[in-house]
Amino acid sequence: HGTLRLWNSGQVIKDTVTAKRMELEMNLTSGPDVALGLRPNWITSFRFTGIRWIGLVGVISLAISSCVPSAYFVLSRILSLAGLICSLVYLAFLIFSKQVDALLLHWQLEANPEGKQRWARREAGRLLAAYVHGVPVAAVAQPLKGFFDVAV
Repeated sequence: HGTLRLWNSGQVIKDTVTAKRMELEMNLTSGPDVALGLRPNWITSFRFTGIRWIGLVGVISLAISSCVPSAYFVLSRILSLAGLICSLVYLAFLIFSKQVDALLLHWQLEANPEGKQRWARREAGRLLAAYVHGVPVAAVAQPLKGFFDVAV
């Protein structure tokens, strides 16, 4: 077990650091992910979780459509069409993942008026944390023009 040292405590076993404990110790009114701005928005959640479900629905629809008796021809065709559409969407997100990520990042930064400042603060924090802990910077990427991503 690793330990996590908080600024106002001794060694704390990592397993005992829960979201509820963080709320109590830091006097947060909501969960730490919301209070610290760490909760992913719906676009990010859909990109990484929703797409998997779409792929799964597509495969299940195609499998069920092949098992439906010929008496239910319309149901079989609807299921196969739904499965085909879901599978194509999943494959498009899989094949063009870099382009999709860049497009979603652009939408997130443009939709949020403080998006550019949040991006700069996040990357500065990553760079500072890596420097303080002695972790070398592996690479600096530029996912969008004017924005840099620090990989540690």
